[in-house]
Amino acid sequence: MNTIRVLLIDAAETSQLLPSANTAKGEQFQITRKANLSQGLDTLRESTFDVVLLSLSLPGSSATESTTRTLKVAREVPVIALVNEGEQTQAIEALSLGAYGYFMKGCQCDSLSQTIRHATARTQVIAEREHARQRSLDEEQLTAHLANESHQLRNALACILQFGNILIDGLAGKLSDEQSEYVAIMLKNASTIRTVVDSTRDESGSLEEPTNKMDRLSKVDD
Repeated sequence: MNTIRVLLIDAAETSQLLPSANTAKGEQFQITRKANLSQGLDTLRESTFDVVLLSLSLPGSSATESTTRTLKVAREVPVIALVNEGEQTQAIEALSLGAYGYFMKGCQCDSLSQTIRHATARTQVIAEREHARQRSLDEEQLTAHLANESHQLRNALACILQFGNILIDGLAGKLSDEQSEYVAIMLKNASTIRTVVDSTRDESGSLEEPTNKMDRLSKVDD
């Protein structure tokens, strides 16, 4: 059975607002009640809840103050306002401030349970979308980082290959046989690394083709 954690902030006894269990929906409401705004906000900071039921007629706090302060602490947790007869104006203001909905006290119906279910489901969907968005951003940042690292590595390899070929071709002076052997080994390993870098870039399918002069030089055969 799915348990929905409810924080009820109300000075009046309203334990009958929600059934302790709704077997038809396979859910159970776990209700924590606090009689004033200060206690309620402290509990909201310290514990995790799926929804907050906030009375707009709390002693020592206006409807606007109660709603504003609760929304600030609740953050992503949906807040549903509880109103008495004649408090529709306060309810509409609570909605304008960011409350998910409102419910009339004394209503003997299942609408509050339905509102809570809709609110928690909506919150879950939003959280999943935000997680997917953040994961996409992380992947984009990783791709950009790898592209930059690949670009820098290809530039370095281009320099090695360019000047290695100058040395082995004798354009900077004749090399001894031993020196030529060392340069040839250097060029062979640099070429191998370049092949690996190019293969990684091609497999990613997202790294741009560099246009730097040194990158063009790296395409010259050894």
